[in-house]
Amino acid sequence: MLPLLPSCCESSGVDSTSHLAFDGIELSHPEPPKPRPILSLKAGDQTLYVELVQIAETANQRNMAWVRPVLFVHRDCAAIVQLKVCAIAMDVDLLWPFACFDDVYAEDYLSLLSLAVDLEPSKAKLIVRAFIRQAWKLHWPTQAA
Repeated sequence: MLPLLPSCCESSGVDSTSHLAFDGIELSHPEPPKPRPILSLKAGDQTLYVELVQIAETANQRNMAWVRPVLFVHRDCAAIVQLKVCAIAMDVDLLWPFACFDDVYAEDYLSLLSLAVDLEPSKAKLIVRAFIRQAWKLHWPTQAA
């Protein structure tokens, strides 16, 4: 990937078409990616922070959120270390009812980032899987198997 550097300074009077062209490489200036909203899903003393990718409406008029997990927080008041924050770097997204999520304020989320410990993808997968089971039982206790 080529760095996004200006080809010329607009105030210099240099013609923008006089820059070097590279064969097979199209130089363009795409817009930077827009930040995605951060939401949280709570289950007991655990919280999963996710990036909202998209909201989809299903046939039964229920909004589903396509989300990407980013942080897992476990608050344990009985333990010596009361707050465990894990950065989750997985290639797994979730589709979950949008109504279950809470908005997250930047001040709350950014303070957690400095406490986050990176997890191996295999361990992160186990933690998220266990969290999803617990969240499912809390939100839909009659449907949990």
